[in-house]
Amino acid sequence: MEGKVHGNRFRQALKKTLYFFLVSLAMSVIFYLVLASIFSTEEEKRMSIESELIRNEYVFMESDVERLESVVAGLEERDREIYHDIFEAYPPSLNLSAQESVIANDAGSAVTYSSAREAAKRITSIENRSAQCCTRVENILKILSSGNVNACNIPSIVPVRDFSPSKAGASTGMKIHPLYKNLRQHDGMDLVVLEQTEVMATADGVVSEVLRLNPKEGNAITLDHGNGYVTRYSHLGNIYVRIGQKVSRGSRIALVGNSGSSFAPHLHYEVIFMGRYLEPVHFFFAQQTPQQYRQTMLVALNNGQSMD
Repeated sequence: MEGKVHGNRFRQALKKTLYFFLVSLAMSVIFYLVLASIFSTEEEKRMSIESELIRNEYVFMESDVERLESVVAGLEERDREIYHDIFEAYPPSLNLSAQESVIANDAGSAVTYSSAREAAKRITSIENRSAQCCTRVENILKILSSGNVNACNIPSIVPVRDFSPSKAGASTGMKIHPLYKNLRQHDGMDLVVLEQTEVMATADGVVSEVLRLNPKEGNAITLDHGNGYVTRYSHLGNIYVRIGQKVSRGSRIALVGNSGSSFAPHLHYEVIFMGRYLEPVHFFFAQQTPQQYRQTMLVALNNGQSMD
């Protein structure tokens, strides 16, 4: 009997010991988790500080990238619209962002050294492009200030008022003739505007030719601007200038008509430099924003049907 009682006491003592051990273990784990959540190890502190520094650097570099991209975009537009068009370099690219890479801007995503290095490369590339654009613009300003080139004698505006990209017709190149329905060389740009719209000289110059009732061009005016530039305005209605008369940029020279071999009222406008026909849309830079210029270019280049 005493042995049985002794065994029961032993089991109770064992249960109490096991229960105390489990409770102590659980308390230790909870205590460790609480301490770990409040106090960081030295390694964790170092990594946290390093991550925060990288994140701040990334945000700073992203700000630099956006600012530099804005500056470069403006400089490239000036470069394309002035240097490449007026001084006969290559035509501008219609896709300004084709060479730009995309960097994720997610504040909740992890920032890595590779993304920071990529941003640094982009900044360096943009700075180089910006320096090149600045050099080209400075060269243009030097040429204009040298006295050898008069900016007032360079065509730089749209020859009709209230022009929008939607009014752009066919530009230069092989276009479908509206009457004969075959491909023919089109040496200018059609501006699809209403009859009686005022036609303006696009630069200072002298009237070198006036045609009336010409079978092809109808009523037409040719202006000699000097510096090798000549502009021609065809299919006119009323003409307000005479041969030998001096005109200034923006002055009225005629009204839009439907004379000659014209399919409908419009102005056929040509820009000629040293005997070579150029793309007139490149010479609208003084009146159009970069966005309007690109839209006009896209409409004109993709229009395969001329109106004369």
